[in-house]
Formats: sequence, structure tokens, C-alpha cells
Amino acid sequence: FGVTRRRGTETGGVLLGRIDRKPKTPVIYIYDIEVVPCEYAAGPSYVLSPTDEQRFRDAVARWQPSLDRDSYAVGYFRSHTRDGFTMDERDAAVMREFFRDPVDVALLIKPFATRAATAGFFLKEKGELVTASTPLEFKFETPARPAAAAQETPPAPAPEPKARAVAPTAVAAPPTPAATRSRPPRTSPLVAPDPQGQRDLFAAEVAPPSGWLRALSWTAFFAALLAFGAACGYEYAGRTLEAQRRPAVPTGAGTPTGLPNADLYTVHLQVSQAGSSVMVKWNRDAAPIQAALHGVLTVTEGANSKEVKLGFAELRNGAAMYPLIAPEIRFRLEIFFKNNRSFVESAVFTQAPAP
Repeated sequence: FGVTRRRGTETGGVLLGRIDRKPKTPVIYIYDIEVVPCEYAAGPSYVLSPTDEQRFRDAVARWQPSLDRDSYAVGYFRSHTRDGFTMDERDAAVMREFFRDPVDVALLIKPFATRAATAGFFLKEKGELVTASTPLEFKFETPARPAAAAQETPPAPAPEPKARAVAPTAVAAPPTPAATRSRPPRTSPLVAPDPQGQRDLFAAEVAPPSGWLRALSWTAFFAALLAFGAACGYEYAGRTLEAQRRPAVPTGAGTPTGLPNADLYTVHLQVSQAGSSVMVKWNRDAAPIQAALHGVLTVTEGANSKEVKLGFAELRNGAAMYPLIAPEIRFRLEIFFKNNRSFVESAVFTQAPAP
């Protein structure tokens, strides 16, 4: 926010979550984000250049619905340091290009130096993003640290989703008429496709939210915020109790300092074939990842070797794709911590012989 004078440099990326189509009004759960870098060819605004568009396309491709994950790309977000609080035609073009499901949403976040940021969800009508105004505007506050959450909120069981320790933000999306369906929608792996037909992702008519729907959306949003605070308290209390029960771990020459005992020496590096590429995955919630400053992924094919630098955001993604161009590829992930300490884990991909 303070990088440029007079106004902050905007950032943006992909909203990650799932769409529950079982209710009459579909509900979007947002669990996480992936920030997509911008080269700022048009100044401090988040405007995608051709190079940025390719990065964005790759990010969306990595987060297509899959049977091995509960999250996938459900929308677009960016911060907004310009005047006003509206999206523009370039934002609408991003939604048309990368998020064609009529239920996909866009999130705009306007930061301020002395008070909480303002945010709003922008929805689609008749397949087009409504950029002039948002029916769901709210204060976008940074969640309290776990210690503060434990003092203010009594422990409570973490609600949906099962794969995460905190509750997602639920956004009620406008319903889609069944009469305009002509092509299969993008569905969650947990929700069966609609057996009554298919719908056109470009021309489906989406009715604007009515008054009662807007009130219901606000109610669901505030309920999600309360559940989020309760989940933070429960998570922190559980981790604190677990930490008290663990014996102290001596810090050796190769041990990163400040890491808990569990999973101290592993990030569960795995490799698997994904079409014409190799997917490299690691546990994004492992202790070494949480304490990392940055990392380097070294890829070796025979006598050739190349390095890819990974910042903390890339390490938190938990996965990377590499083209399958050799029968055997070696991956070496080195994670760097403070005090010049590092951690290394390796994995080897061997292509199965053709039948």
C-alpha cells in the first residue's frame, strides 16, 4: 500500500473455493487465494499485460476442479487504490476470459492507511459482471493474531470445510434458470452434476439479487465471521495445548529454529504425472514451510539442471508444474530460514514404460 506515492500499488489474483449448487440459491465458499504477479506496464494499477495474462491463465489452469482437491478457481480479486469503488471494463474482460461460470464472483478491496479496508463482491447478471456497484459491501479487516483470538473467543468446533481449520466466507450467488442450460457447468467434486440438463456458460440469464436474498446474504456473511473467530480460538487453544505436551526439541546445526516438533524434517515432497506435465506437490502447512523465508526448486534431467526461485507466496501454493520432457526427472526443494539455515528434500519422477 505504501510502495508508490499518493496511492498504493494494486495487486490481484484468483479466489479459491467451491460452489455449492445443491441449494436453490447457489453458495460460494472462498477458502484461499493465489496472488498473480503484475509487471505494472500501465502504472500502479493492476492491469494485465500480455505477459501477465499468461501468468493468470496458468494460475487458473492450475486450479481447475479436480477429484483430488476441494478447492478450485471461483473468481477474481484485486485491490483498489484509485478513486471511487467500482470495477471497470478491464475487470469485466478478465471475468469473461477466465471465469465463465455465471456464478463466479469478483472481489474488490479498497485499503486505507488509518482504518479498516472496504471490500465488496461484484456479481454477474445475464453472464456479464456488473461493475458499477456491489450488493455486498463490508469492512475487510485483518483477522486477529491467534493469541488475541484465544483471549476474545471461547473455543468452539471448527465448522465447514473439513479440509481447513477456519470457516470460509459464504457468499450467496443469484440463481441460474434451468431453461437456458446448454453446456455442462464447472462443478465441485463433492456435488453431483445437475441431471436435468446443461447450461450455457456465456448466455445464461442470472436474475439480480432481490431484497430478501440480499438480507439473507448479509446474515450468512456475519454468521461466517462469527464462526471464523470461534474457529481461530479453537485452533489456537488446541495448538497451545499440544505444544505444552510436547517435549522440547534441541536445535542442532541443521535444524531450523522456531519450528514445532511435528513434521520438523519433512514437507512430504511428492511427484506425479499430470497429462503432459509433472506435478510437484508439498505440504503447504508443514512446519518448514511456515517458517521459511524463501526456497529454491532445482530440477535435474540427466546432465542438465535448472533452478527456480520460490518466494514465500509460491511456497504457500504447495505445488508446481513442470513439462514432462525426460523419462526421469529429479526435484530438489531447498528451503531457507533465518540465521543462514536451510532444509532440503528430494523426489524423483520416473515415467512408466509405454504398454
